[in-house]
Amino acid sequence: QFVGAHNAGKSTLINALLSADVMPTGLTEEEERTSVMVVVRHTPPSEVPGPVSLCLRPDTSPLSAASAVGTAEVRAALYRANAEARRLAELSMSADAEEGAGGSLSSRLLAQVPKYYLHARVPALRGLVRQPWEALVIDNPGFLDTIPRIAEIPLKALSVSSVVVLVIHGFQITAKMNLDCYKQAFEKDPAVFRDNRFIVVVSCYDVVADSLTVQKAKDTVVRDVRK
Repeated sequence: QFVGAHNAGKSTLINALLSADVMPTGLTEEEERTSVMVVVRHTPPSEVPGPVSLCLRPDTSPLSAASAVGTAEVRAALYRANAEARRLAELSMSADAEEGAGGSLSSRLLAQVPKYYLHARVPALRGLVRQPWEALVIDNPGFLDTIPRIAEIPLKALSVSSVVVLVIHGFQITAKMNLDCYKQAFEKDPAVFRDNRFIVVVSCYDVVADSLTVQKAKDTVVRDVRK
């Protein structure tokens, strides 16, 4: 599970793993933010209808029914998916206000927010695909999203993660939300740190290199994890 704040660099890092500019990145407008969970699954070349394909619920839908095929189409589809997810989340908040928390309309609206599966040839995952388990890369919305229901997605994702990759922008290395993430991950799986299944990636290091040395970054992360 890739987690972190909005614009920390989660999607950019996943694009690097994919060797393709698929995930929307560098988004400045709130309505463009990553707002859905995207599961990246390594699929053998013979099974992928294009360089990369995006489809809903691949376990029940054939890849030939993919909603988008090819880098440009997938990226455009994710832009639309993010916008639609935010619209539905905002509607569900309005429904809650009108009907009370847990209103039936809110539940129906949230049920319409999909999880996307991205089938791609991912060299970084190829060697990790072993029966009876499979390696997946999962992109999540950012922490502290202005829409609470979307901000909850990455926190809930921690409860089902075998490995957590926390991406921190260099400017945010001392942010309180990092402490919250460490705490949440530990509460869900006390062995996650002991077993080296929690990875911290500091992005945009070059921007803060004058004031943040590599050793200082490491020391800050270790101190906060120990807290």
